[in-house]
Amino acid sequence: MNDKLIRLCRSRDLVAIFRGLAQDEVFHRLMILLGSDSRHLSSFLADYSDFVSELYNRDTVDLSHYLLSIALTDDNICSRLINNGEELPEEIKECLTHELKFLEEISQLRPEDFAGAIDYSGYLPRWNVTKIDFVASYKSHMGIE
Repeated sequence: MNDKLIRLCRSRDLVAIFRGLAQDEVFHRLMILLGSDSRHLSSFLADYSDFVSELYNRDTVDLSHYLLSIALTDDNICSRLINNGEELPEEIKECLTHELKFLEEISQLRPEDFAGAIDYSGYLPRWNVTKIDFVASYKSHMGIE
């Protein structure tokens, strides 16, 4: 597995605010794929296909827009505080920015990122990504600075 995938795999375990996204099957399968051992090809390919299948089953091929949409609708400490008219503590603001940047980074994962981690030359199902600023999009959606 390449350094980028290893770093993202480690970062996924530090998600606190958006931990509820693990209930979403696409996100869950993507996190499994990030941790999949590329040395076990058949298992890795099954994890890859499970993820793509879940994305396709949401009637989309755009990972970035999908991840942003679930982040914007996630019920978490930020959405609850904002909906109650309360200010976000600095610790939460810092964590929110960090996690949105993580979500943005994984939203840019392409099939090639995974194909480069395995010794396989066959066909892999594909998806698209779109460049989106998750921090700005979330803050705009939630009406915060």
